[in-house]
Amino acid sequence: MAKECVCRTRACVCVKNLNQNIMKKLQRFFYGIAMILPFCSLALGPTPPPKHMQPFNNSRPAGISVASSSPCTAPSVTIISSTARITKCYGTQCSRLTATATGGQAPYTYDWNNGQTTQTIAACYNATETFTVRVTDAAGCSQTATTTVEVVDACCDSVKVIVCIPTGTLCVDSAKVDSVVMAKKGSVGPCTVQATASRLSSGLNETTAVGTLPLRVYPNPFNDATVFEVQLAREGRIKIEIFDVSGKRTAELSQQAPGAGTYQLSWNGTNSAGNTVANGIYFCRITAGTITQTIRIQKSSDR
Repeated sequence: MAKECVCRTRACVCVKNLNQNIMKKLQRFFYGIAMILPFCSLALGPTPPPKHMQPFNNSRPAGISVASSSPCTAPSVTIISSTARITKCYGTQCSRLTATATGGQAPYTYDWNNGQTTQTIAACYNATETFTVRVTDAAGCSQTATTTVEVVDACCDSVKVIVCIPTGTLCVDSAKVDSVVMAKKGSVGPCTVQATASRLSSGLNETTAVGTLPLRVYPNPFNDATVFEVQLAREGRIKIEIFDVSGKRTAELSQQAPGAGTYQLSWNGTNSAGNTVANGIYFCRITAGTITQTIRIQKSSDR
């Protein structure tokens, strides 16, 4: 028997001896299917490719991080001490140490070798001690710094103070130490470990010049600041070194003088670390050209 076939998108039906009425109904049926199929594809979305053909996914699950390969930039660390030397039985008995960090990523954490974890610590010891601090920034980069606080035993008779003078040592009441040091040209502490004032000014002219003399210091005693006025006959460099009574250099001032004239250098009573020094006697060695002189000045809160 003859076959008649009706074909539409994705479907064909072949039947035998179909009359015209049945053929028209089949045509309408397949035509409706052909119209619906595109909308079904849009609603379901595109068919994903096979798994082995899918692109590689570079994304990481939340909470998982990959370590950076960039180098660690450690902060720069400096320890500033209120005093580098403690003299037992005289003056302050503790030194404040402050770790200052720059660079890296703030905030910083501090770990001292004595177990303290603050930025500033108090160093109160009976013997010379070395302190080390490790500073770590927010990125985990760390750097260390070290300083030494020297302790000198100047005690005698429990509450008195040893003063070294050119002819030997004295045991002096603490309230009279400064006046004895000035009168005897001495220094605080045993002569075997301290630089004496006489050694400091050995071979030098010592003066407290005022008025029209080449060198004067005013005010003296002073509280906040004092001025060194130096007269030069020719060009040269002016250098002023300031020492405490133990012989330790506390500060240094300098200025280049381009020619003859009067020059002024001011000292604000702070040490090389920028901290205010204690009241008391200080020795100043002034070098101007080829001339060197040493004078005594006094810092006092009563001025």
